[in-house]
Order: sequence, then structure tokens, then C-alpha cells
Amino acid sequence: MVVSEGAINNIMGGMENTAGVRLHSHRHKLKQRFDIIRKLGQGTYGKVQLAVNKETGQEVAIKTIKKAKIETEQDLIRIRREIQIMSSVQHPQIIHIYE
Repeated sequence: MVVSEGAINNIMGGMENTAGVRLHSHRHKLKQRFDIIRKLGQGTYGKVQLAVNKETGQEVAIKTIKKAKIETEQDLIRIRREIQIMSSVQHPQIIHIYE
């Protein structure tokens, strides 16, 4: 089963009130807001890069997901589950999702 483009575009649907995760209302490209330093790793759906926020100077890890890799409803469920789990964990030694 192939996931529709509408379902992929709505990957964050229903997650607006997830604990502490802020969804951006503006559409600035990542490269306008962050200086990408280097690639940290790569997984099934995308890659993680080290970046620096141009406004604050804060180092962050940015995970980008390729829409083309999301082929089934199960893929979409896995990605949503990862976002929900990482959003709910609050610990100084574990990555925190900002947006």
C-alpha cells in the first residue's frame, strides 16, 4: 500500500498539543535559520545533521525525513510514534525535540 501525498504532508497532523513540541507556522527553510555543520548519521527515513541556530548560537541536531521513503501507513505510524515518544521524555541526557 502506498501512502498518499496528502497523508505524508500531514505527518504532524493531530500532534499540535504534544508536550513541549512547537510547530512552526512560518515556512523558513532550514538553511536560512541554521548553519549546517556536518552529517551525524543516516537512517531508514532520512539523516541527522549537526547545525547551529543563527539567532541563538545553540548547537542542535536536525533530523530530516525524506517523504519518498514513507511508502506505507506503517512507516507513517513509526515516525509519529518516534515523535510522540521523544516529545514526552524529559531528561538532561536525552535529546529533546524543540519543533
